[in-house]
Amino acid sequence: MKINAFSEEKIPKFPLSHPRARPFVSFPEKSASPPLTPTDVYAAYGTDLSESPGKNVKIALIEAFGSDSAKSDFEKFGKAYSLPENSLEIEYPFGASALCDSKWAAEIHADSQWAYAIAPYAEIVCVVAKNADLSSLALAAEYAVRELRADVISMSFGAEEYSAQLEIDRLFAQNKAVYVASSGDVGSTVFYPSSSSHVISAGGCVLHTNVAGKSFERSAWPHGGGGPSRYTGIPVWQRRFKGLSSLSGRARATPDVSLNAADVPGYSVYISGMGGFTSVGGTSVSAPVFAGMCARIIQKSTDYKNYNSMSEYLYARAGKTHYANPQYAFYDVHTGNSGKYKALFGYDFCTGLGAPNISALEK
Repeated sequence: MKINAFSEEKIPKFPLSHPRARPFVSFPEKSASPPLTPTDVYAAYGTDLSESPGKNVKIALIEAFGSDSAKSDFEKFGKAYSLPENSLEIEYPFGASALCDSKWAAEIHADSQWAYAIAPYAEIVCVVAKNADLSSLALAAEYAVRELRADVISMSFGAEEYSAQLEIDRLFAQNKAVYVASSGDVGSTVFYPSSSSHVISAGGCVLHTNVAGKSFERSAWPHGGGGPSRYTGIPVWQRRFKGLSSLSGRARATPDVSLNAADVPGYSVYISGMGGFTSVGGTSVSAPVFAGMCARIIQKSTDYKNYNSMSEYLYARAGKTHYANPQYAFYDVHTGNSGKYKALFGYDFCTGLGAPNISALEK
């Protein structure tokens, strides 16, 4: 455990009106279906472990409260799936919390192990806030970028939108990093920080495989957060996209991308406090998986080392001014629904641009 005291003079002051965020990790009650392994996910998103993915890129995972077994379980996960040797760093820039929270602890395990699985050569660090207030978590992200020089920030938490969120938004606006946030686990509900125009919103879909596990179909995840923001206007990289501005009422539309978020099949995560390997679902895993994908893209080209350039790149690869057909950079999801929204051909409030084809996006 590494504890740094972040200089008080560097900490922006916030009103105490900011709500608490909740982690989006979830567990299936009962399932006969085995959880997804790293090999399964590589196949689903068109990638592999060639060319040392994530090398020389730093991923920071923003968490709360902490976990005593995260480092050792991270190593057990890597050995079980024959991943390249790596180690997890944990920092408590504002001091360690005296409290523990089992949901947040599970979130730390899921985030760290799946960022590792996707970008195993990246430097991975958990930056832990003392509590789950959005302002505290945002300051942890500030520390990760300014003090640790992180390239990608993953945030698997959120709160329903509220008017004072723009006070926090300026932290994301001034920093040079790629921010990724889970879109949430309540259908047709918009969560912050996912709705920030400075953050890539990672939503949920359901991954369906055939008996051999070699053919993949996707549908909208019924619980995936998404929709138009109440407080944030449409960013330029969405405004250029034909039809999106009218669809969202000129508001920031979420999510941008979608990854498997279903509890069945969930993701395999090692949590020693739960007896070893268990299945984890929710958009909580969408954020670190896509953060790992962003690390792989940055490794190939440092042109995308901030939120604007990465967001513009994603929408440009989807078709610049309109959703291209045929589509090579994303697997379009156009069946199913999330809350009141239906999946459509092209962009929609259930799955955004769709599930990323990382091999295409890395080129």
